[in-house]
Amino acid sequence: MTKPKLLMLGATLWIAAVGNANAQTIPTSVLHIVIMVKENHTLDNYFGTYPGADGVTVGNHRGKLLALEHLTKAIQDIPHSESSARYDYDNGLMDRFNHEGYGQYYQADITDYWNLATSYVLADEFFTSAMGPSFPNHLYATTATSFGAIDNPTQQGVWGCDSRAGTKVETLTGPVKPCFTGTSLLDELDAAHVSWAYYGPPKGQTAYQWVSLRTRSTWCGAGPTGRSTFVLGNNSPPTPPAAISRKYRG
Repeated sequence: MTKPKLLMLGATLWIAAVGNANAQTIPTSVLHIVIMVKENHTLDNYFGTYPGADGVTVGNHRGKLLALEHLTKAIQDIPHSESSARYDYDNGLMDRFNHEGYGQYYQADITDYWNLATSYVLADEFFTSAMGPSFPNHLYATTATSFGAIDNPTQQGVWGCDSRAGTKVETLTGPVKPCFTGTSLLDELDAAHVSWAYYGPPKGQTAYQWVSLRTRSTWCGAGPTGRSTFVLGNNSPPTPPAAISRKYRG
């Protein structure tokens, strides 16, 4: 049996069932397309030692090669703002990432992720779309653009058209409300009558701000309803997540 393709790894989860709208162009062996968006980790941090992957076990620090430390537990969230990214990038020299330490996990540390990579697809040459933090890159994941946003919004908790009054996000042309007009992947699936589900935490729970489809005016205030956020732990079953979904007859 041919397995469906897993495109990306992460915390916000979409599943699109292949409908009949474009069936003639989609291999019949692909039943579902799953996109999981995981952030704040590089390929080398999780899969640097994965056999056959384009990973590394050393890093460049000011021209000196340093072995990546074996991480055995979760570490604190390291800086990943636009300014931090540009500092690490160092005008293309790529040699300042060690200011918070170099490290990576091994297969035994994160077996669930390695099992997914082995069973499906590991995108070992997939790179971030925006040189910056979470918000603009979550926009790219749903809409293929950040609408010019280069940073996270100014207030925590709710990022989108339902943000609290006064919430702004810095863009290439100045600060604006984090609410934009544009077509998302979900809108295109609707137009093609392809069934889909978008999983994430409901409003009022931790990480609701990452439900990035709410940054479009057509989805203002939308959010998953049901159970709490998707969790994938080491050797543990995932918690059933809350969802927004559309179902079409195939």
